[in-house]
This record gives sequence, structure tokens and C-alpha cells, in this order.
Amino acid sequence: MEKIEDSKRLAFEELEEVYYSYLERLDKKAKSITGADIDKSDIILLESELYTLNQEEFDVLQDKYEGNRSMERILAGYASKRGKADGEISIDRFKGMLVCRFMSDEEKKKACQQIV
Repeated sequence: MEKIEDSKRLAFEELEEVYYSYLERLDKKAKSITGADIDKSDIILLESELYTLNQEEFDVLQDKYEGNRSMERILAGYASKRGKADGEISIDRFKGMLVCRFMSDEEKKKACQQIV
């Protein structure tokens, strides 16, 4: 029983170390946000009131900007904005929604806490 308790204690210590290391990396990434690697024409497209992206077009941008924290946040905001319906909830509302694969820092922290 003593060996089992020692193994559990060591495993929890290692898990805690990995957890705090992950949170530290998230904070470091959040502080390194820059607009340097963003194509201005993509921003213009996202801000356009004349054109809205469909899921396939949105996925192209997600692929292009994966790993670019600034643009990931912009794309997540765009998808969130598109998911909001004006007025009543209907099936048509879901036709315009976009699936964004990027998680906010808060969502990442919550998921990590749940795993731990």
C-alpha cells in the first residue's frame, strides 16, 4: 500500500507540474499577440458587410492562421458574431453559423482544469 501511495503522490506531483507549465505557456502566448502576421485583405473581408464567409471559406482562413494567436481570436470572434441570431430562434439560424476550432484562453484553462 505504501508503494501505491508513493506512486500516486508522484503522479499527482507530475500532473500538477504539467498543469502549471501549461497555464504559464498560455499566459506567455497571450502576451505575445501581434498583428504583424495578418493579411490586411483578410481583415477587410471579415469586416465586410457585403460578404459573409461560408464554412468552407472560413476553414481556409482557419488553416492559414492556425498558430497565429491574434488571428485565431479574430476568427473566433467572427464565428461567434455570426452565430448570434436576431429575433426568434429558428432552423434557418443554424444555416449561417460557423464552426470555429480555436478555443479562447479561458476555454483552454477550463478544459485543462477538468482534465486534471
